[in-house]
Amino acid sequence: MASFKYDVRLDEQQFALAVVKELKQTLRSTIDRLLVKIRPSLVEYIENKLRKDPSDTYYSLDIGQLRKDFGFRPGENVGERVVKAVSSSIQLNALGPTSASLGGIRLSLLKGGIEFLLDKNFGAYDSNGNTVDWLKWLLTAGDSIIIADYEVIYKDTPRSRSGYALMISPKMSKGFRVDPAYSGTIDDNWITRALAATEVDMLTKLKEGLEGLLKWV
Repeated sequence: MASFKYDVRLDEQQFALAVVKELKQTLRSTIDRLLVKIRPSLVEYIENKLRKDPSDTYYSLDIGQLRKDFGFRPGENVGERVVKAVSSSIQLNALGPTSASLGGIRLSLLKGGIEFLLDKNFGAYDSNGNTVDWLKWLLTAGDSIIIADYEVIYKDTPRSRSGYALMISPKMSKGFRVDPAYSGTIDDNWITRALAATEVDMLTKLKEGLEGLLKWV
């Protein structure tokens, strides 16, 4: 009987390159699945943060002080339109491998800042030939007087859009400004405050989602 022996010899460098290539392909496929799977939960998370901000701006726009001050009709719920506009700006992109990384994920939110919101048609309306630029006032005007010759009085009246307040021009006007409990500037406003603590949470969600999918690879 004859016996033969054949030793399989591996080029360590080629083996390492082959392993890395396979890992990159596996990771990219996993990341692509993760982006599809996790986007709905991220959108929901961001929207809820905006609806439940510490100052309750969302609810004030819908049923509270801001609804009266800005003159919104019952059921307009302009806050929800802002929420949807912000969440639609979420961008999730897979990053390709580099010499130092197997790949990754880029999450962007309000990439160009809040300026794009100020151009939305729901952010202002016409009132007897005057523009009520409510969203710009809310997000950028701070506590400054916006309209010097007018002020808001609160009374139940069918003459107003909201039914609860009127903007009048008395001889000694106090002027009109956004309630300081809700006012903001371009860098510090309802949107930025509500999202201030979300970055770490969103990165955690992405990390946990990726680790969960990799367990099944």
